[in-house]
Parts: sequence; structure tokens; C-alpha cells
Amino acid sequence: MKKLIYILIVALLASSLASPSVFAKSDNAKESLVAVGDSIPFGLNLGQTNQNPAKTSYPYIIGKLADLRVRNLGVSGWQSAQLLEALKTDQKYRQAIIHSDYVAVTIGNNDLLAILREAAAESSGNQVLFQQLLGIKLN
Repeated sequence: MKKLIYILIVALLASSLASPSVFAKSDNAKESLVAVGDSIPFGLNLGQTNQNPAKTSYPYIIGKLADLRVRNLGVSGWQSAQLLEALKTDQKYRQAIIHSDYVAVTIGNNDLLAILREAAAESSGNQVLFQQLLGIKLN
């Protein structure tokens, strides 16, 4: 019986810690924008070194215009599968999205480039074959 009471107390404490009021923002807190994706939200070649997301990338421009706190988690070179994996396994990504007010997702550019490169290599410069590989209908 003591064990059951102990389990109920622990469960009650755990549920109270996870209640929405624990995570509620103060009335003065800025709303937040989290950007995830590839080189577009990262702002590749917009900054001095490409070591960190560029402060002139679109998430920061939106943040400035809308008075939002910005967290830019874009990674140059990422494809959709890499972002999906990060969202599944990386606590930083999951928590950032859970606690954000807005999320900007820009991904797929590198996926498209990979498809184009593969079709170009497979077609060996043959324009008709290249278009067929991409599923482009000819006149």
C-alpha cells in the first residue's frame, strides 16, 4: 500500500511539473521564431565566415520586422532527411520547436540539386535523356 501511495505522489508531482502553466511565458516576453532547414535560412555567404547563421538571413529580417526573438538552426548543405533525423533525435531541435511561437522551414533545395546532378551524370550531356530522367514532357 505504501508503494502505491508513493507511485501516486510521484505521478502527481511529475504531472504538475509538465503542466502548461510551468512553461507559460510572462506577459512581457517576446514571441519567438525558430528557423530550420538548409543554407537558405542559414544565410550561406551572407556573413563574413559562414561559421554561424548570418544575421542578414531571412529569419533575422522577419524577426526584426515582427519584433520576434530568433533562433536560427539552419544548416548549410542539409537535405530533407537530415532535418527529419535531427527533429527525431536531437533534443535541441525538438525543444526549440516546442517552445517557439513560429517556425520557418526551408528545406529541399539540396534534394533538388542532388536529383539534377544525378540526372545530368546519367544523361551524359544528352538533353533529351536528361529531360526524360526528370520526367519533363517534351513537345
